[in-house]
Amino acid sequence: MGSGTDPRLPVTLELGGKNPVVVAPDADLDMAAHRIASTRMLNGGQVCLCPDYVFVPRQHLEKFTASLQAELAGLLPTYLDNPAAVSVANERNFDRVLGLIEDAAAKGARKITAVAEEPESGHRRVDVVGNGQRPT
Repeated sequence: MGSGTDPRLPVTLELGGKNPVVVAPDADLDMAAHRIASTRMLNGGQVCLCPDYVFVPRQHLEKFTASLQAELAGLLPTYLDNPAAVSVANERNFDRVLGLIEDAAAKGARKITAVAEEPESGHRRVDVVGNGQRPT
């Protein structure tokens, strides 16, 4: 740092975009899960600061995953009939998202669900009519 620079200035580190979250080894995992789930679900995940993925120390992965599942299930106890659940805009994007999940699982990723029901084609889609109003 140059002379006269205040060493206490906040610094933001770019971790590659897409809003990563890093959980420290000494973090309160339940609090981290609560904050991450709440922020992720803010406005149905349609906020530019919503976390997209989380880095968790390997030794805390199972406990963190369980805490995150519990938090998400508390926010969306049901999914298919929950008016607070935001849906994918159309069938093409729905199929694209499911394809990405299936591809990741085929390559060794573990699929973790937070609610008992999984969306099916034709469910939880945005209902839009020509004038932009929701159907009654």
